[in-house]
Amino acid sequence: MSTFPTVVDDAAFCGRAGEFVLARELHSEIAALRSARASAPARLPARQRASDASLRVRLRAALDEGQRQREEIARMREELALAHGRVRELELDRRVRRT
Repeated sequence: MSTFPTVVDDAAFCGRAGEFVLARELHSEIAALRSARASAPARLPARQRASDASLRVRLRAALDEGQRQREEIARMREELALAHGRVRELELDRRVRRT
């Protein structure tokens, strides 16, 4: 047994099942969580929620935008590779001229 008695230690000392005592100890916490959940804002009424068709349109637009961005990134990487190659060529030309 630890230096500080626990709820289970108290239950054992009193001859009660530890689970029963734990359940009683946690009862107020459980009740508080349930009331917090009950006071959470309710879902929007069906007429105020986005329709399936609207969600599909928004999803398609997001997918199309993602595809457009991937294509733009690929194009920019190609341009960067070309620019990097050009810089290396210029550096090599400069080194050759020095020697």
